[in-house]
Amino acid sequence: MRIAYLCSDPDVPVYGNKGASIQIRELSSALLRLGHEVSVIAAHTAGEAPLGYEVPVVALETEPLDDRLISLLVDDPNAGHAV
Repeated sequence: MRIAYLCSDPDVPVYGNKGASIQIRELSSALLRLGHEVSVIAAHTAGEAPLGYEVPVVALETEPLDDRLISLLVDDPNAGHAV
């Protein structure tokens, strides 16, 4: 199966040390070991891949306008609560 793991949160770097970062790497690695074709698409990578992490990662860079729209949504009470 071909799987694209999307992490659109710019505060979760795929190669970082946060719990969410580790979860992305562990789940995508497990799927790869099961024989799936896996790619991670992320808003933020934080440098180089940790030793042994072999899943391809595509970093999507945001445009300045994207950053402004994100900040407007975060500050808009009608857009819902930030999680």
